[in-house]
Amino acid sequence: MVILFLYGGVLLIIILLAIFFYSRSVQSRKNYTCPECGEQIQMEHMDVSHCNSCGAPLTRKYRD
Repeated sequence: MVILFLYGGVLLIIILLAIFFYSRSVQSRKNYTCPECGEQIQMEHMDVSHCNSCGAPLTRKYRD
């Protein structure tokens, strides 16, 4: 009985940590739209300054 309770607690902690890290990952995504060619670029953890296709400077598209 005690062992089942401990495994249930560990499973709950793992699930909560997975949800936390997933939400942090989603929040770190940045969307950019090229004003010249219209290409949309999504980056995680990094900033982009120029389009990969045409080399134009990029503007970030913020989410509400």
